[in-house]
Amino acid sequence: MQKLEKLLLYGGLTKEEYKAIQADITEDNRKHLLFMSIVGFVPFLILGVMGFFTNRVPLGITYTIFSAVFIVIFLLSKTVAKKIPVISSVNVIIFDFLLLFVGVVAARIGGDERVTLFLPLLVVAAYIFCIRPIYLIGIVGVSEYLFILTILEVQNPDMVFVNTVNSLVFTFVSILTGIFMMGREHQRFYTNYHNVFLIERDQLTGAYNRRIYESEINRIVSMKIPSTICMLDVNGLKVVNDNLGHDAGDELIKGACDCISKVFGKMGKVCRIGGDEFSVLIETSEVDDEKVLADFNNVVNSWHGKYVEKLSVSIGIEHVKEVSEETLMEALKSADSKMYTHKAEYYKSQGMDRRGQASAHQALCNLYTKILRINLTSDSYVIVNMDNNEKLSAMGFSEKISEWLRDFGKTGQVHPDDLDEYLRLTDISFLSDYFRQGNSSITITYKRKYSDSFKQTSMEMIPADDYSDTNQSLFLYVKSVG
Repeated sequence: MQKLEKLLLYGGLTKEEYKAIQADITEDNRKHLLFMSIVGFVPFLILGVMGFFTNRVPLGITYTIFSAVFIVIFLLSKTVAKKIPVISSVNVIIFDFLLLFVGVVAARIGGDERVTLFLPLLVVAAYIFCIRPIYLIGIVGVSEYLFILTILEVQNPDMVFVNTVNSLVFTFVSILTGIFMMGREHQRFYTNYHNVFLIERDQLTGAYNRRIYESEINRIVSMKIPSTICMLDVNGLKVVNDNLGHDAGDELIKGACDCISKVFGKMGKVCRIGGDEFSVLIETSEVDDEKVLADFNNVVNSWHGKYVEKLSVSIGIEHVKEVSEETLMEALKSADSKMYTHKAEYYKSQGMDRRGQASAHQALCNLYTKILRINLTSDSYVIVNMDNNEKLSAMGFSEKISEWLRDFGKTGQVHPDDLDEYLRLTDISFLSDYFRQGNSSITITYKRKYSDSFKQTSMEMIPADDYSDTNQSLFLYVKSVG
């Protein structure tokens, strides 16, 4: 039953998948309708005029009315339907029904010689637009009913049975063909949407990614569009990750995005530009900051998650009326500054000294000559803190952590007495097996060259929070101890 419901209502997609592509389908139908309404208008206008000149006034009036309806559909699709998508959907249904109704009218006015016009129109109706199969069934069903009533009234009794059967067969073919075609079209739209989603969207939240954010910035500058810049940042994410786990952290990020989208989604593009950072670019400088902030705070305050009880998001808003690259960059910096001021106020209200934490972190980093986040699985690293003098080929610097550790020793930076043991303990295969055995840390001591002398040095490695046997992520610390 559920499969049938999906097929008839959403062309074989789920309700959520259909909602994701509904706007694209409506817009595609609107553009298609502009062409098709002109295609319908011109011949019916000609037939209407011919009807009057050949003294077939009823036919002339009928065709003229049809042509007028087509031109009205064109004008509505060209103007109102752009702003009110439902108008476009209604126009499509009217167009399809009108197309089939032409066959009904032709049978009534033209008699036996025009009764078969309805049959090919049944098949054509299934191909013109992408609509929900249930709508097509309704349109074709009503048209078939009117057609049968018409031939019962006007046709030769000997032909009624034959044409009724023919029309029912063609109706059945039209419905089956339409369901099949609509299913394919809906799937095509969803495949296109999904491909674009992978390119343009953040996978966790569904917000636009940094690529789109930067593209929008460039577009606003090039077109000099007066804009409002909103910069937003989730508060307390690290505490949630550390205490409740990354599932809770992900919930917090997704919750923030949902709240941002509820308030700002219809105003501009919501972009995730960093781990817990979002931005919204609104193409107008006339935004009521107080109202927006009040609405946003109400939405955020009413949010509750499965793992996290409450949510807090810092926000900074800036307007730019005279747009240039310089003014927009200034607006971005200003919005960012306001957001960080808001964030500082939040942490102060929570009794947390963010500046003190940063100073303490920097003091600890200064104790070490090198801090890296390494990954034994991918043979890679990220520099957390290190003297730039370490990035020299003469000191074994390399893009792979295995080569860097090895070549550091072989270029004379490790005392010859300690070299063999150093190379054994820093071999990436040894380290990988060592941590897979459940060891929580390793400390390697050796004499390292500093200027013209060697000093006792300690290298320590400990697993990172996301360490696993298939993702061996570690922190590496190096400091002089003598």
